[in-house]
Amino acid sequence: MSLGTYFITTSTALDPRRDRHHFLPRHHLAHFAAPDGLLFVYDRRHCWDARRDIPERLAVEKHLYAPETPLEPGGDPKDDAVERWLAAEIDEPAATPLADLARGMRLTDLSEESWHAIADFLALLDLRTPAIRDLLTPVFGAAVTNEIADHKRTQKQLRKRGIYVTRSDVRRVHRRTGNELAAELAKPAWLNYLQQTRAIARLNIKARRWSILDAPPEVEFVTSDLGIGKSLIGPLNPAHWEPGTALGRAHWIVPISPRRAIAITPKPFPDDPMSSPELIKKTNEQLARDARRYVYSHTKIDPALFSVAPGIAGTTGTVPSTG
Repeated sequence: MSLGTYFITTSTALDPRRDRHHFLPRHHLAHFAAPDGLLFVYDRRHCWDARRDIPERLAVEKHLYAPETPLEPGGDPKDDAVERWLAAEIDEPAATPLADLARGMRLTDLSEESWHAIADFLALLDLRTPAIRDLLTPVFGAAVTNEIADHKRTQKQLRKRGIYVTRSDVRRVHRRTGNELAAELAKPAWLNYLQQTRAIARLNIKARRWSILDAPPEVEFVTSDLGIGKSLIGPLNPAHWEPGTALGRAHWIVPISPRRAIAITPKPFPDDPMSSPELIKKTNEQLARDARRYVYSHTKIDPALFSVAPGIAGTTGTVPSTG
């Protein structure tokens, strides 16, 4: 089924196309908000200046999950099928169990359905951000370029569709439009990967050990526009973000509120430093280092946190259009 038709039965005139796509769900960021509904936002591009804002306006990018090219004749390049898929299949099922954990529920009290939903959420959290898009689309673009350059194979594929052209025709089209086609198809390839990798990524999450980390009274967890702090040998050895468990990054800490985080590890967490101020400090520092642009917190945090983060005077590159 094409991305453009996945939600064809639910898209109606009463449910207009969604243009603002959240890579951190609003219900997730809402756990970090104060009673007035606002949370602190720190912007790497502006020397980590702080402001307060609502979850609706944060971790969002216009047309993030749109293919940007028609996937079929007459298709909509701003199609919102993937945004709807994430909302219905990933975000909504995880909302209640994550809220229960944030309020203090034990992992052992989760139903099997809730475990499954949270595993889906954590797996996709690592695959749906602008950072992973920018990392993977050049890779997919190169793969498309190589495929287009195989003129014999392209000719055979066209013949299977009833389109009869010479190999010279294929070479001529490749010379004229090959780079353009590769660029157009790279993002749809990422969106397909996002959906197709879901099951494997979820199994990877469920296969590791889960723990709850409760913050001591004197410290709080922050989160970021990546949402995951990763480490190598153990939680006190943080490593810069890479997708999945690449290069040994199998220890994950995912803050779900200022007071709690889920730890996903290959082995049980040691008794020390579980939930220690040192562990939470290192987790927050790593989240700040890895943040593509934004860090979020419940209360205003010590500016010293950002002394460990590179580029505090501004960064370059593509960033989301809003906080």
